[in-house]
Amino acid sequence: MELFSLWILLIATIALTSISLRKEKVVLADNTTYYKSIINPLWIGVTILLLAFYTSNTIANDVYVYRENYSLIPTTVTWKSLFEKGIGSNPLFGFIQVLFIRYISSDPATFHFFEGLVVQTCLVLFYRRYSPSLSMSLFMTITSGLFYFTMVSWKQSIAMGVGLIGITLIQQRRYILYYALLALMMLIHPYIIMYATLPLLINNRVWTTRNILILITMCIAGYFLSEILGAMLEVTETVFGDSHDANWFSNEHGVSWQRILFFAITPVLSVSYRKQINAKSTPLMNGFIQMAVISFGFMFMAMYGGANFISRMATYFEPFTYVALPYILMYIIPKPKRAVIKWGILTLFLVFFCFLQLKMR
Repeated sequence: MELFSLWILLIATIALTSISLRKEKVVLADNTTYYKSIINPLWIGVTILLLAFYTSNTIANDVYVYRENYSLIPTTVTWKSLFEKGIGSNPLFGFIQVLFIRYISSDPATFHFFEGLVVQTCLVLFYRRYSPSLSMSLFMTITSGLFYFTMVSWKQSIAMGVGLIGITLIQQRRYILYYALLALMMLIHPYIIMYATLPLLINNRVWTTRNILILITMCIAGYFLSEILGAMLEVTETVFGDSHDANWFSNEHGVSWQRILFFAITPVLSVSYRKQINAKSTPLMNGFIQMAVISFGFMFMAMYGGANFISRMATYFEPFTYVALPYILMYIIPKPKRAVIKWGILTLFLVFFCFLQLKMR
């Protein structure tokens, strides 16, 4: 059940984050410049509260289970009992819930709002720091379905949000702290460990031989998904304590071709304009672009099955797409083509959003 339409949330969010306070000059690698809008912190705060409020008033998918489990948590839980089922039992998430029940509230709806506040704050601050357009990034997040995913997948969304904030540690070359943060977040959702690849992808070029080989390997793996998935699930059960049925994942639960094409936008643009990206972009932005390519690779694999398993891995990398794509649309594509391509792609996002809304009814 939703409090009000996602259309209203979309319009309100874009309006709030389009009110710029001032412009800030940004110098690119080839010494060309652009001006980034600096949004009033008040409007950013209102946007975060609005997103969190909407999140906490949406009851769908796994939210029923999360709320019911929260109501059943005993306040006498010990660290030993939290860890007895392994990392896959998300012990840190359970510990946070116990602390929340003891010192704040035992109401599931209140914890739901807290979860939404943490996740949306992390996402908005991530976009504010790295995206050339906060409003465009939030527009893409809502219309792509990523925002809806964060509403109903608490553990993965919290781990993902904190992991995104931790990227500042990479910029500061504090790699030990970054990996320590990922290790901690694994106690909330173990697959955050995939963010360990980001430092390896930060370089002066995109579409290097190594990155092409990674993508080709992922696409080939999609054709042999049924064989690979069984092995993957055995590993996750052994290491993380998760137990899943390989047949349920691999048979009739593939991702739609529309979503595959949607995820292909950033890789296609990045390979088409790789010379301009290599000339202008920063190593960190190149890393974001390549993370977006990996997101497409996972989603391509999920087309053959495993939508509830492999596509979740793609979702981990999805926020990088909504930083990289606005950057390409606004500053990489040559000016004669820029307006047509930018507005054409934003229209596709809106059409995809309509498709998702009809599918959810």
